[in-house]
Amino acid sequence: MYKAYASKSVLTHRVDTYTYTGGAHGGTSVETFIYTADSTLVKPQDLFVDQAGVQKFSELVTAGALALPDYKEAINTEWLADSAGPDASNFKTLAFDGTDVIVIFQQYDIAPYAAGIIEVSVPFSQLGGILKPEFLK
Repeated sequence: MYKAYASKSVLTHRVDTYTYTGGAHGGTSVETFIYTADSTLVKPQDLFVDQAGVQKFSELVTAGALALPDYKEAINTEWLADSAGPDASNFKTLAFDGTDVIVIFQQYDIAPYAAGIIEVSVPFSQLGGILKPEFLK
């Protein structure tokens, strides 16, 4: 599956791939590619103001994941701490839709397979001083 997201400053391409390798079920993986208006590919570490911004983003994403009503019982807090911890490389699967940054967790990142792909949205309004201003347009 392919999906595009757009904000005023970046375009996000999302590609979902399903692979069946035998056994009880296959698996879906998601990749995102974020580009600026001049076609520069944005790396996760390029999004944040500084390491304190990564820490604050981690806290917002963790709180957002734990507040998802449909996944409240499924989320494994240890997996969440690993997958949404304060390391910019944890946030390589993001989408910018113009009002929110959507963090996309793969199967098994923060919950069992049955929970599927889990998305956590963080509004631009909460990201001042966390993400560089050029990405919050």
